[in-house]
Amino acid sequence: MLYARKSKKIDVRSLEKEPQRVFISPFEILAVLVVVAFLLVLMFPKKDLEQYLKTAPEVNVDLTLAYLEALARTTPNVKERAYIEGLIVEKLVSLGKYEIAVKRIEALEKAGIGDWDLILLRYKLTKQLYFAGRATKDQVDNFLEKLLSLADDDVQKLKLVFSESIAMDVPKVAYKSSYKLYKLTKDIQYAKVALDYALYYRDKKVIEELSPFKVQLEKQALKDLLASFQAEKDKTKRKDLFVQIIRVYLANQDYENLEKFIDAHWAEFKGQKDVEMIVIRSLLMAGKPQKAGQIVKSIFQGEDR
Repeated sequence: MLYARKSKKIDVRSLEKEPQRVFISPFEILAVLVVVAFLLVLMFPKKDLEQYLKTAPEVNVDLTLAYLEALARTTPNVKERAYIEGLIVEKLVSLGKYEIAVKRIEALEKAGIGDWDLILLRYKLTKQLYFAGRATKDQVDNFLEKLLSLADDDVQKLKLVFSESIAMDVPKVAYKSSYKLYKLTKDIQYAKVALDYALYYRDKKVIEELSPFKVQLEKQALKDLLASFQAEKDKTKRKDLFVQIIRVYLANQDYENLEKFIDAHWAEFKGQKDVEMIVIRSLLMAGKPQKAGQIVKSIFQGEDR
């Protein structure tokens, strides 16, 4: 005899009370991020992806940190690791995790990281804290001065100190670093910057040393302008360059070459009232009234036609 199997009753209320798992736990999210980060380290060139993660604003910050931390753990070179740690510190500070950033730097100090790399990390942290209103400008300046003293004759380090001092408006460090860079590289662009600061600080010894480069730089600038004028095809840009070159000749008090330049090119801009007035005034300022009169006469003759 067949009996119908009794079906087990399901208590609907018990189902409602039973906890249902919908969300992934924080631990599982972290695990996924770490795995993805290690895969990124293995799959992609370190420098390219590192730069991408540093600059791309749409990248998830947690993934960026996980990747950089994985990269730091797999980088045996101390200098490379210090640079990566710097990126981690910047990310932590941008998230407002200042205490974690400080502890990370302290851990690196105990691990025996070099003085330059350590101070550079502390500078990066202090700079970010300054922008967040949690550090003073003097603290930023002090770290830059320490970096300058640690840079010695390393050109790359000095370039970093110089660019940071310009960006953070630390003139004394900019002055010293630009002067050292000129001495090491013989680049007259650094000589010009150092000369400007020397004039500001009234450093007579450096002014006497670097003054000849001012003339050299001015000549090179004029040469570049003339080359640009000859090569330029756009009429508006040619007009701007024409006026700019006239002003340079006036500033240099090179009145003979001013007259020659105007003679050779001013007809191209004849009929443009603003340029005509600049030409006439420039010739009068240069003590060339006769030439200015000839141009005025030429302008009126053109209008009569």
